[in-house]
Amino acid sequence: MDSIGVVFCGGEGTRFRPLTYYIQKVMIPVGPNEKPILEYIVRNMCRNDIKNIVFMVGYRGSQIRNYFDDGRRFGVSISYRRDVEGFRGIGTQLLLAFKDGVFDRYNNILIHYGDILTAISLRKMYEKHRSWKADVTLALSARYPLPIGVAELDRNNILRGFAEKPELGKPVSIGILWFSIDALGRVYQEYFRDGLDLMGNIIPWMIEKDMKVYGYVTEEFWYDVGSIDKYEKLNNEIFEREFGWIS
Repeated sequence: MDSIGVVFCGGEGTRFRPLTYYIQKVMIPVGPNEKPILEYIVRNMCRNDIKNIVFMVGYRGSQIRNYFDDGRRFGVSISYRRDVEGFRGIGTQLLLAFKDGVFDRYNNILIHYGDILTAISLRKMYEKHRSWKADVTLALSARYPLPIGVAELDRNNILRGFAEKPELGKPVSIGILWFSIDALGRVYQEYFRDGLDLMGNIIPWMIEKDMKVYGYVTEEFWYDVGSIDKYEKLNNEIFEREFGWIS
């Protein structure tokens, strides 16, 4: 592939406290073999022929480096990009990495949030991204259960229906994107500023500018391990079913 993987793993993980006072969020062990969350991401990238990976690190980045080193024992090549001090937002950090030539050898980058567990076929998603000649392609989950009950009321506030944790009914982003380097260059030239969020600022800006933003809808497993509550709900059955290919 003419591509490189980029994993955001520099945040302080405030929703994971108190664990993240002592350990980087992406290094929290999960599953029966207690492997770090980030290892599942790396192994899925390797399985999908993404052999070059950049970790965007910041808070407790040395824990990541000490475990993964250059990536050789995982069958990949890993380099590290430390967040630039004085700038906020993962979108801004991504654009700064582009400016500094981190992605110069590649035509596309796979962006992966560091707290997402999935065995999605990144290769199939990449093939769609290329066939669409997309500027960016977002992985979207076809099914997302709301974490709350939803009530149906009539005009007199009488309850006529109630569904506990129904599906949203619309595709949702799962924190995985294929990004054209040329498109990233345009974003840098026209929109660079401090405090940019990738999903909250850059993607909406690209849509507004009529850039080619596609959605790759999938029913493959994914799980956002972004909080203590989500972490506590993980069970070994999930790993046996979805990650049995990892030894």
